[in-house]
Amino acid sequence: MSNDKKTSINRFPNYYRDERSGIIHFRKRINGHYIQFSTKETTVNKAVDFVNKKLKSLRLSKSSNTKLPNASIERLWGEVIESKIASGKTPQTVEKYHMNWRVIFSKYFKDLYALDIDQEQVIKFENWYLENFPKRNYFNTKKHLRVLIKHMQKQGYPVGEIVYNDLDKIIDRNTRKEKVGRIYTKDEINSLLATKNMKARFAINIYVHTGLRKNELLELEKSAFSEIKKHIKVWMPKTGKYKIIPLPTFLVKEFKGFIKNYSGKKYLFESKDRNGVTVSMRPQLMDKMWKEAKLEAGIERALEKNKARIHDLRHTCATRFAEKGMPIATACAILGMSLSEYEKTYLKVTEESKKEWIERVYE
Repeated sequence: MSNDKKTSINRFPNYYRDERSGIIHFRKRINGHYIQFSTKETTVNKAVDFVNKKLKSLRLSKSSNTKLPNASIERLWGEVIESKIASGKTPQTVEKYHMNWRVIFSKYFKDLYALDIDQEQVIKFENWYLENFPKRNYFNTKKHLRVLIKHMQKQGYPVGEIVYNDLDKIIDRNTRKEKVGRIYTKDEINSLLATKNMKARFAINIYVHTGLRKNELLELEKSAFSEIKKHIKVWMPKTGKYKIIPLPTFLVKEFKGFIKNYSGKKYLFESKDRNGVTVSMRPQLMDKMWKEAKLEAGIERALEKNKARIHDLRHTCATRFAEKGMPIATACAILGMSLSEYEKTYLKVTEESKKEWIERVYE
């Protein structure tokens, strides 16, 4: 079809109508080459539908001739990390992907390739994970596995739709002993707060009155505390969100005094790495302070594994919220957890509470 025998169609710059037959033709430059063909249609709508189908079939035929490299999972994991860095994720989030690969994924996926991954392989991985690691960490592991699978699907690997296990199935299949949270009594809390180590005392005070997780407190910067608004803004690595926690008056005073006399330049709790660079305090140092404080307080079974954890202060805080009649939605917002997690894991009844209510009932 020569140029003098075709006219362009308004609003459709790549469509041309033959003046003699009325048939619409398509012509477009793609990747340096002209694609031109007849739609065999005289109406614009039908011609557009024909072109869309034709271009789609051309793209599919082109992609079918290109084979994806059977990349190793280790390489694909590196691509995931690079994408997280490029999207502006925090160094803490990126480090979690590095750590998960070193500690967990490398042990299973190191010798596997992209075309080895399917539903059956994911089920095998879940079974292997539950035999070797505690189920309480499975949520983050599954989250990272989802990211990896999604990245593979975007790259065009035939992974297919993957179904992951839910928590109830994991609990039923896991033979590892469940860690039971301990609730500290009021006397035990008072004994802990009597420690001579002022950093440990401040940490215990924050844990038991706000329910912060250990990593949330260690990453807390001085700028997160607002004396005017009387709250702290806390980043939650577990959920990837911020939460605002209002502080009672006595805790505001505790924060002011601690920042003035004991905190680091950036973080409330600081230490130095091997190169002498100031970083947030390592968890091992916090654990050491906690061990000394509970021994000093004479906590029962203090040295037995999983019997007197620092995380149990969070359980104690959650239980106190419930005993004082705080609405569940408010407690969940302060603690940064879901309703189901609060009810199943953190909501417990203490002996003190039972005695108190018995006295009230039979007064």
